[in-house]
Amino acid sequence: MNRKIIKSPLLKDLPNLFYNRSRIRKPIHIHFLLFFFISNLLLLVLSSPTNALSYVQLGTGPSEGNYFKIGGILSSILSKPSGTRSCERGGNCGLSETVFTTKSTRGSSENVQLLMKRQVDLAFVQEDIYRNLSSEVKKKIHLCGALFKDQPHLVTREEDPYKAVNDLKHKKIALGTTDPAVAESMRRILAQQGLKEGEFVSVMLTPGQATDALNSKQADAVMIISNYPIASLRHLSRKRPLRILEMKSEHYQSTFIPAHTYGQATPCVTFGIPVLLIAREGLEPDFDENLTISLWNPINQRYLRERWKGGELSNKNEWNAKIQYK
Repeated sequence: MNRKIIKSPLLKDLPNLFYNRSRIRKPIHIHFLLFFFISNLLLLVLSSPTNALSYVQLGTGPSEGNYFKIGGILSSILSKPSGTRSCERGGNCGLSETVFTTKSTRGSSENVQLLMKRQVDLAFVQEDIYRNLSSEVKKKIHLCGALFKDQPHLVTREEDPYKAVNDLKHKKIALGTTDPAVAESMRRILAQQGLKEGEFVSVMLTPGQATDALNSKQADAVMIISNYPIASLRHLSRKRPLRILEMKSEHYQSTFIPAHTYGQATPCVTFGIPVLLIAREGLEPDFDENLTISLWNPINQRYLRERWKGGELSNKNEWNAKIQYK
């Protein structure tokens, strides 16, 4: 009896199966090599010095305050990362291949310390605090220009009888800062108004805490140095009437806090303290020039002034008048 041999389809197609596998593997191998080559080429291009991003960190002030908000506005207009449209085509008009970020700090004196340690690259500093820095410190930082002005605010509850600075003798004043140098600046200003050290009690708090102390009658007055409007004071003015005490200075130009800023019916006389933008040593030689060009670009100036909700921005002459702050 002849045995019938049945050929398995699997065995029959076995050579073709191996052949097909070899054909499949070959293209996969080529695609992998191509992907590997392109990926490394892109990494090489992106990491080249001509396309490397520079990161600049700006020391500002407390996160609840205006310095931090202003720093955010500046960072948005001065940044220009790679791949963005040109300024002429409606893109960003900042410093090419540069990204600015903001850092919350206690204020001017901490900003100087951070610059000295190279933990920030730029920072805001009140002019009177900068003026009192030692010559050794000034050699290690660079003055870019005067950016805006702060207005000292001395505020009481309208229901209380304090209508002038001298009325606060032997009273408690909440200083809206945790920066020792800024607190000392406040005490100097009060002394110039006739309220000397030892004639009042002071406590250092954040601006929000100082405003709360005024509201809860744990303080008779609150003093904050900032450009108007100060958010915590504006918020309190919606709850209770406030009085802003008039102050003048022999060193700084008088200015006004506009009527209705804090619910008051009339403007209040005060003065403006320039706020300087300073940089650490070791930045690129043309950084100051490029910063000035970008900051005073008409498109950036329009954007800046549209989003600036108060205070006094410097004009270009005030920005460039560095010699008076040396």
